[in-house]
Amino acid sequence: MTQTFVLSDDAPGRRFDGVGALSAGASSRLLLDYPEPERTRILDLLFSPNHGAALQILRVEIGSDINSTAGSEPSHMRTRDDLDHDRGYEWWIMREARRRNPRIALSGLAWGVPGWLDGGFWSRDTITYHLAWLDCARRHGLAIDYLGGWNESEDFDADWFVALKHALREAGHHAVKLIAADGWGEDLPERWKVADAMAADPAFYDAVDVVSVHYPCGQQFNGAPYDHGPSTPTAQGLGKPLWAGEQGSQRYDIGAAPLARAINRVYIDGRMTATVNWALTASFYTSIEGAGVGLLRAYEPWSGYYEPSLSVWVVAHTTQFAQPGWRYLDPACGYLEGGGSIVTLRDPATGHYSVVIETVDATEPQRVRFRLPHPRHADRHRSHARPGDAPRTGPEQASSVPSDRGSAQTGRDRPDAGIAGSATVHVWETDLRSDRYQDWFRQVGQVEPTSGEYEVVLPPGRLLTLTTTRGQGKAAWEPPARPRIFALPYRESFRDVAPKRSPRLFSDFNGAFEATPRPDGDGQCLAQTVTIRPLDWRYTVDTSPFTLLGDPMWWGDYAVSVDVRLDEAPFVDLLGRVDYVMRGSGGQTGYRLRLSRDHSWALLRTGPDRTEDTLAHGRLDVEPTRWYRLHLSFTGTTIVARVDDTTVATVDDDRHNRGQVGLLVGAWRRAQFGDLAIEPTAPAPTLLPQEEMRATATRADLGCEASNALDANPTSLWHASSSPEDPPASITLDLGRSRSVHSLLYTPRPDADLRGKLTAYRVLTSTDGTTFTEVASGTWPATAATKVVALAADHVRHVRLEGASPDGAAGAAELNVALAWE
Repeated sequence: MTQTFVLSDDAPGRRFDGVGALSAGASSRLLLDYPEPERTRILDLLFSPNHGAALQILRVEIGSDINSTAGSEPSHMRTRDDLDHDRGYEWWIMREARRRNPRIALSGLAWGVPGWLDGGFWSRDTITYHLAWLDCARRHGLAIDYLGGWNESEDFDADWFVALKHALREAGHHAVKLIAADGWGEDLPERWKVADAMAADPAFYDAVDVVSVHYPCGQQFNGAPYDHGPSTPTAQGLGKPLWAGEQGSQRYDIGAAPLARAINRVYIDGRMTATVNWALTASFYTSIEGAGVGLLRAYEPWSGYYEPSLSVWVVAHTTQFAQPGWRYLDPACGYLEGGGSIVTLRDPATGHYSVVIETVDATEPQRVRFRLPHPRHADRHRSHARPGDAPRTGPEQASSVPSDRGSAQTGRDRPDAGIAGSATVHVWETDLRSDRYQDWFRQVGQVEPTSGEYEVVLPPGRLLTLTTTRGQGKAAWEPPARPRIFALPYRESFRDVAPKRSPRLFSDFNGAFEATPRPDGDGQCLAQTVTIRPLDWRYTVDTSPFTLLGDPMWWGDYAVSVDVRLDEAPFVDLLGRVDYVMRGSGGQTGYRLRLSRDHSWALLRTGPDRTEDTLAHGRLDVEPTRWYRLHLSFTGTTIVARVDDTTVATVDDDRHNRGQVGLLVGAWRRAQFGDLAIEPTAPAPTLLPQEEMRATATRADLGCEASNALDANPTSLWHASSSPEDPPASITLDLGRSRSVHSLLYTPRPDADLRGKLTAYRVLTSTDGTTFTEVASGTWPATAATKVVALAADHVRHVRLEGASPDGAAGAAELNVALAWE
């Protein structure tokens, strides 16, 4: 059976506003520190037209020094009298985006605000704060297009938006449009309550230019289908643009298919005309809960390794074929009878059109017919454009696009070019089920309309664009840098870091750790500088400021030392073997050596449920203005703590055996640090690079595929749930060729959840992938520490791990194979 869609311009839909991404929650922190040429390649993939994702909207966080998901972003105004227009990295990202695409729309949104503001978020001080941010943007040569309120707040203040619009006009920011209210809820009415408020309040209605909600398709971070994206009749009746102002929260390696659904279906179901994906890039440390979320992987700046993921090309199937200002053709937007969806967009200025089709849920090929308009429309088209012309860009297109305001969002209010009915239709295709770069975003042919119509056959599991435009492009495959572990030794004196800036590779999680002049005048030291606790975001809790450094997959045999000066702080902590950071609470799992102004020290162990166990403690005279040298040494299960030259504790503990280092300051006070050093204390394993292996499993839950065990991200999991009739689950590594293997390293999930943490295991090896021989078995404690199984085997091609947790499930955060350990 053939399904027919009519490409009619007699029923034009809403104005298309674009597909974009959101840089917020410190999700882009590590991108700044990437080496060249990798950093330029990543930015080109994201922003350059006709090259990669070609993003059309960039939303960024207005930083406030509070944890806003995966860390804190710097505030431009930490006190009423403080203003630093260079503070933070979002300015750099916006400049790079605009340099590549001058037409990209820029938008700011706040997660929190500094604590000096009087009256909380919905106050006049916050309006002043936002206006100062816009002035900082001007200093960078950036014209901001959109401004929001408080990200995902439990409620909103309509009067505040009215006052903000008035203040924008008074300050000369006439072109800045207001977005409200960027909230989300568990059900449809709660999610869209801002529309009800606008319908009942004329002043609020007039102040708001765009109505935005978050996660209209639902919010499940990994594996969510995003199969429907509805809005309410009230929202659709406002005559205002409706946006999916934040969507995504899925890892770079599994989010492509849900994103393909969402971009189409939020318009079909909810008439939303923009989709913005969080995160722009997966560029935050993988020790942090939820790591890997973004359009591409870029979380190893020490090696330069990145992955241009399939999600980039899912976005490109819309952004390279339709520009903001085009209009949807509603008769050619809808669901496919055999599974999937279709949207059609048309350029009013030229008549060119593009049809974006996803068949994610289809199980077999299906045929679709497109019926073109009456010949009179084709005649009208020929008077405006030639078949095959590229889509028009530049100021002339912008001036021809109707305004978003009021009823202009729906329907046509001026003559246009009709439909390019006689133009050749070019077909582009991505195989959403393939992991091969050559199967993504490729031109596969063209169609010539005959007698006013044409047909195409749609394979299942595909994303296709049918277009009358030309000029699209795909970035050539560049062999990436090889991923590798962050090399030790490492030293950072902080003396040469630019004043008021963060050192390379340090990622703050609450507060701001920045270079500041040393009291002795000998260059810079590192200081925690935020001394007024900011207003929390809705989903965070009070946590002392800390900063992280290093490779989350570091083997934990190292010694870390640093000079500390308490100044105003009640205590400072040196952190080691940090293997997990809870996103909302900011709690870290690992060890810490604490020096307190109450003349005490303590060696602490922290767990994933924010528990804190004292392993050792004692008394020590402490002068807040004196420098002390804190030292933590880890070798196997032995932990040694020193203050200056005095060993204060030697303990044995096996809960954590890998992870990062960090610095923590108690109670939002100022403290200083200098001369950080990290040295290996024992040989580290020589690991077979994970990209040279392949993983398969006997079973896996949705979003918890076997490949997650080989992604250098301990917060993504292979997980196989169990029922009583199921045999024990197993995961098998193909090493690529026959090798001599020293040991297998198994890293369980890092959180407090015991599901899938193997307590009984078997390891088997094979030369051919068919016949396996058991080489090891045993039991493990249900902890998050990496477990090591000695193999000492030659001629191994396949390694299989079989086992179960107490609930019968099986899982792994990471698997590694050591070729040597010396």
